[in-house]
Amino acid sequence: MISSKDYMWSVAANLIREQDFSLFHIEDQLGINDHFPTLHFINNVGRRYLYLRLISIDFIWPNHLQQEMEQAVIKADQISRQVSANRMDFFNIYLFQAIPSYEIQQMIAQSSKTLGNHLDLFFGYVDLENQQLGIPEGTFEYLKITKEPFVDSFSNPISIEPEQLIEEMKEIQKRKEEEYKQVFQFGKPILTYFLIAINAVFFFLMTLKGGSTNTEVLLDFGAKESFLITQGEYWRLFTPIFLHIGFLHFALNNVALHYLGQMTERIYGSTRFLLIYLFAGIIGNISSFLFAPNNIGAGASGAIFGLFGALLYFGYVNPDLFFRTMGKDIISVIMVNLVFGMVVPNIDNYAHLGGLIGGFLIAAIVHLPNQKHNKWLVTLTATMILLIVSVSTWWGINGREVKGSEALLLKGEKALQNNNLNEAHTLFNQLVKSYPDNPYAHYYFASTLLKEGQLEQAAAYYQKSLELQPKLYQAHYYLALISIFEKNEQEAIQHLQKALEINPDFNEAKQLLKEIQ
Repeated sequence: MISSKDYMWSVAANLIREQDFSLFHIEDQLGINDHFPTLHFINNVGRRYLYLRLISIDFIWPNHLQQEMEQAVIKADQISRQVSANRMDFFNIYLFQAIPSYEIQQMIAQSSKTLGNHLDLFFGYVDLENQQLGIPEGTFEYLKITKEPFVDSFSNPISIEPEQLIEEMKEIQKRKEEEYKQVFQFGKPILTYFLIAINAVFFFLMTLKGGSTNTEVLLDFGAKESFLITQGEYWRLFTPIFLHIGFLHFALNNVALHYLGQMTERIYGSTRFLLIYLFAGIIGNISSFLFAPNNIGAGASGAIFGLFGALLYFGYVNPDLFFRTMGKDIISVIMVNLVFGMVVPNIDNYAHLGGLIGGFLIAAIVHLPNQKHNKWLVTLTATMILLIVSVSTWWGINGREVKGSEALLLKGEKALQNNNLNEAHTLFNQLVKSYPDNPYAHYYFASTLLKEGQLEQAAAYYQKSLELQPKLYQAHYYLALISIFEKNEQEAIQHLQKALEINPDFNEAKQLLKEIQ
């Protein structure tokens, strides 16, 4: 008959070598019997942990076993909290040198239980005398471990000294640490600093041109404006990645890029990092274009959230390493930022969400370097979703009415000043439909129509602008010009007089009134 010690260390060797368990504590049980050790093992996938105890017992009274089980419940809850487990399975296996009494068997069989939503306790025993397991078959299936280490160790035990196994485990751990080190040092953060430099250059140039909070400057540099995108300015889905609105926006995004960029570029390498960053930024802008079409958008936030998405994909592929290193912090920061974006105005959460999802999808397509297990189903799904995003973007550009932002006034005014009448007509025509209560939209559309020679329509839109804003004296002036052209000098005089009532210092109206009186 195999001894309790030999059986225990044979099982330990198999758990460590074949099932990726770590032996992290050897406890001497004093008080149950004379001197028998308890081995503590742990294994986890992500934040789901399996804690396994092998307790060697020669003989135990039922009341002592009851006390031991109660202590096991307390210990399980403590350990679960210490490792911040989403779920923990706590498996206690008692090794009996001789067959346990029927009462003991029943106590062990009936003690498995669920504590709350995160902790399950399992109890079983091994009868070394009869080489039998007192562990239900379903327990092994539920815990996703094989029973072979426990069965094979009866007849073919692994002969190994505890000191030798501990040294072997240290070597296994050392190899794992080297593998982990390679994962986090695959690339060097070269492009991260390059992207920060590009952001700084754009911010500096925008400051020279009038400031990064100036709407006209933002439009000139390529901020996202949905109506302009539908008019063929597709680059506005890309250029906002490098633009920022104000110094605080610029500083916060680049600090985030500094830390997240370095981490992501080290894990994925420079090429994959750049693809993830740029395409996540574009997908974030597409999301904003589709779901927040009336706002001007700028900022690297969508691309930065894409880096979060790439790190989540890393966690999906390597859950154990992810949660052992950065997982909890990454998820917490994502949640805080998304909630912050929901409760604070003027934050484009659609761009953030789009970038987050886009980063995960692009990472799934480009894969991690040296990824051992290709997630083909995830890759295929990611490709299909990106195809849907592409079709949705095409539909958003060609198949629906986009209101656009009132900032189009600035773009249209510049086009009118430069005598680009086709562009001005398109923009102001859109504005009077999208913002019918904006007097300046009607006024500038009237001015465009006047330059195009459409006097009757121009007069109608000037009148509409005056209905909305009676003190718009320039509208009276241009109505006077139309009246003169139509040889209605009396009406022209009335409009000029009204313009001067509103603004007595309006010299052009004074001069024209003097000429026709």
